[in-house]
Amino acid sequence: MKHYVDHLSRELFRYALTISVLLFLLFTIGVVVNLQSSTVGVLKDGAARLSRYWGESVERIDRGVLALANESAVSDGLRVGATEQELAEAYACLYAEVNSWADGSSVVVTDAAGRVLASNLYRENQAKVADPGMVASLRSDAAHSVDGLARQSLWTRLAPPHTGTYVTATRLPAPTGSHEDWLIIGILGESGLIDQVHAQSIERIVVTDQFDTTFLDTASGNSSDASTIGSGKFVYSEPNFLTLTANGVDYFHASRVDPTTGVKITVLAPQRFFWKFAGTSLIVLAVVAVAMVVLARALTLRRSRRSAAALASLDRGIDEWFAGNLDFRLEEPSYAEFSGIYGSFNHLVGELDTQVRDNIALEHSHTALEIRQLETQFNPHFVFNTMEMLRYEIPINPDVASRIVLDLAGLMRYSIRERGNSVRLSEDIAYLDNYLELHKLRLGSAMEYRFDCSSDALDGLIPRLLIQPLVENALVHARPPSGVPLIVTVRAAVDDDVLTVCVEDNGEPLSPEEVADIRRSLESADQPQAHLGIFLVNRVVQLIYGADAGYGLRLKSEASGTISRVRIPYEV
Repeated sequence: MKHYVDHLSRELFRYALTISVLLFLLFTIGVVVNLQSSTVGVLKDGAARLSRYWGESVERIDRGVLALANESAVSDGLRVGATEQELAEAYACLYAEVNSWADGSSVVVTDAAGRVLASNLYRENQAKVADPGMVASLRSDAAHSVDGLARQSLWTRLAPPHTGTYVTATRLPAPTGSHEDWLIIGILGESGLIDQVHAQSIERIVVTDQFDTTFLDTASGNSSDASTIGSGKFVYSEPNFLTLTANGVDYFHASRVDPTTGVKITVLAPQRFFWKFAGTSLIVLAVVAVAMVVLARALTLRRSRRSAAALASLDRGIDEWFAGNLDFRLEEPSYAEFSGIYGSFNHLVGELDTQVRDNIALEHSHTALEIRQLETQFNPHFVFNTMEMLRYEIPINPDVASRIVLDLAGLMRYSIRERGNSVRLSEDIAYLDNYLELHKLRLGSAMEYRFDCSSDALDGLIPRLLIQPLVENALVHARPPSGVPLIVTVRAAVDDDVLTVCVEDNGEPLSPEEVADIRRSLESADQPQAHLGIFLVNRVVQLIYGADAGYGLRLKSEASGTISRVRIPYEV
């Protein structure tokens, strides 16, 4: 029972350990899913939203700049000598258009010399935009572009509230030539993009052109320092597709490139917060798992001991029953789950007390008497045939006859000994070997015999002298074709706890009528006149092992010969 306690304790401990391992696996999966959904997924969604916002904002400014360039009120109201009314209409048109752009956007109109003719920018910012190099670059790009638009990143940082990130410009069409070098410049406001970042709770956004030149980085705190915005490079490394390292900080990141402008929008979230949360959660989980394993060890040991005590009582009751003490009763157990078992056991013992005693005694006496009677029928039948063979050998070969007498004496001693009814198959095979050798001495080359038995089959127990009648039946009744020696083969094998012994011969097949007659005799309880040996073998097997379990003898006759197959339970 101590082994059972140890085994049960180990099993329950394994269950607790398995649960702990599963918790760690589930935690790991949860971390990955959380990383994908709440971090990477949010970043990808944020990058997509910002990229969409950027594309729509740029497209809106492009349309607005082209519309202003073709608006006569603008060109007429800003020319030299325009009336105050025309100038007011020009400004109204400019303000109406720029107010429809993204938050913080601006518009600037410059003449051929680069002077600002009109703008919603403060004077400080107007001076920054009216840079001769920038104006000349925009005019050149607009002249050479297919759609007449020049697109560039903002070269310099403007002071709030007119901070911008991107510039689109076009030349005013002027058939008379009076405005051919005027530019309408639209500046995409930064504040709208910043508001989008804050609305989506994104830690950091970096906007760069195709050369990684930065014209927006929220990590700079919207600084007006022109040395870090517009002229600086966004320097970073990507260890893998999820992480990005910039300025010594590790980020999770996602990026989108606007197909129209080539601008790349990158959103970033520091990894330290995520890993800090994951590390803290892992420590808590480890502490809980260790506590659970320790507690489970103590509880399982206590539980297994109490269960073992209940099973020990049941085991003692079974031992008492098998010892013949049918007056023994189990006491009520402390565990409710054992109550039903204990009650069933006590009820069974009480009901079967008298019946078991009487039936076992009656069955044992009847079966033993019948088996003993059948064994006594084996011996005279065998002796008669052996003596008949000896009668032929004495005048022909006295030496062989002497050997037959000695072998026969050994076989007789084996057949009449009182040492139990069951023997190992190997012992019965040794008996059959002597028996067949006696026939071989008489028949010579006209008869051969073989044994094909597996090692585990030879260790099995069988009723003594069970196979000999089948071998004798083959020797007496089998008729091989002319000129062919009689071959008797004994095979034995074990399959699914069933020992199968086959006696095969190469005689001519029995007729269907003979096979049917033999099978009817095997199914009958009355002893037949013919085929007595086969009947007795089948009867002994059924008496010892029962007729309902598929045990017994089966006969099959075909062109290659006749096979008698005996099936009994495999016991060692």
